[in-house]
Amino acid sequence: PPDFTICGAFRTEAWTAGGSSAELFQLNGKDGKQWGYVNMYAASTYTKYNVLLGHVWLSVTTASVWFPLTWTRVCVSLDTVSGRLVLVTDGQVREEEVHQEALEEDGNRPLDLNITVGYSVDAWGYAQEDEGQYSHINIFSSPLSTARMVAMTTEECGAQGDFLSWEEAQWQI
Repeated sequence: PPDFTICGAFRTEAWTAGGSSAELFQLNGKDGKQWGYVNMYAASTYTKYNVLLGHVWLSVTTASVWFPLTWTRVCVSLDTVSGRLVLVTDGQVREEEVHQEALEEDGNRPLDLNITVGYSVDAWGYAQEDEGQYSHINIFSSPLSTARMVAMTTEECGAQGDFLSWEEAQWQI
């Protein structure tokens, strides 16, 4: 859908091999070309979230420290009519702003987006498996309200998406 919300949860038992980041979601066309992603980087004194949706880019650094064996819940919403991009993690609104880029025509947006979890492919075609577990990934065919996204990353985690439902989807592993 042109406007959407993606929510999901991620955790890892431990970072190994010097890694401390994961691609929470990656959106690709059927040709495999990346159109968007949500990435989390865990440092010793902060956590950083990077979001790319077409030509809309966002990077948010939080003072909270993320620990292994802890689920983090993330929702990101794009509204191309208003240009509004919202990022909510673990019940905290991290970004809620209008981005002019979201209002512009995106000629690179595939008509058929595929979601990838568990690994990412960079711009040079190299795949990297992320160390972690993913759960309750749901896509909604409209931008959810900020209040609903806060609830989705706290007590309502796992509410089924109307476009893609974690419970009803068939996942290719």
